[in-house]
Amino acid sequence: MQGTHAFSTDLRERRRKVYFGFGAAGLLISIYLGPVLARVTGIGEVASFGISFTLAATAGYIVVSRWLWMKGPLAGILGSPPDLRGRWEGHLYTSSDEYNEEDVVAFNELGKDLAKMESTMHIDQTWDSIGVGFDGPESDSDSTGATFVLNNDPDDAATLTYNYENDGDDLGDLEHHIGTTVLEYDPDRDTLEGTYYTGPNRGNYGRIEVKRVST
Repeated sequence: MQGTHAFSTDLRERRRKVYFGFGAAGLLISIYLGPVLARVTGIGEVASFGISFTLAATAGYIVVSRWLWMKGPLAGILGSPPDLRGRWEGHLYTSSDEYNEEDVVAFNELGKDLAKMESTMHIDQTWDSIGVGFDGPESDSDSTGATFVLNNDPDDAATLTYNYENDGDDLGDLEHHIGTTVLEYDPDRDTLEGTYYTGPNRGNYGRIEVKRVST
């Protein structure tokens, strides 16, 4: 799977408020750390203040965005999306007819002439970035952009929409293409379910249902 990328949310003030918080925390820490740094290093107080502010704000951002963003009440304060990190396993239902018959575990199960096949999804995530890798029976795809719709109503499921790129298969039977996937997260069942569709050069569509098996 490729690396992570930034994502957007429907919480418009999310990043602005949190970055302001990092800056305020860095300012408070630098007020005390700056003079100490000046005495230890011998550099001027202005320079030491700037250095300590940068170090404090950066360290705070790294710690929170990588390790603390999903923890308890802090997740709500930060406007964090659901923690989707881990390995997910389940099935892909596809309208495509470009597959090996031995990969099909059922056909027309949903009543829409879709072929059902096993699939795996891998998700890497921080407070402000995400990467989704989908391993299908014929080829793999990686996300290139994403949006979380979090909703303020706790009864509404959070939705992850991501665009992806698929390089095709090694034999050249499946060409390079792009597409979009829309998944709803059910925290009670720890599942992601939704639909996908590809670009006009392929015109396929289907459904994805996966459950987290490890983090």
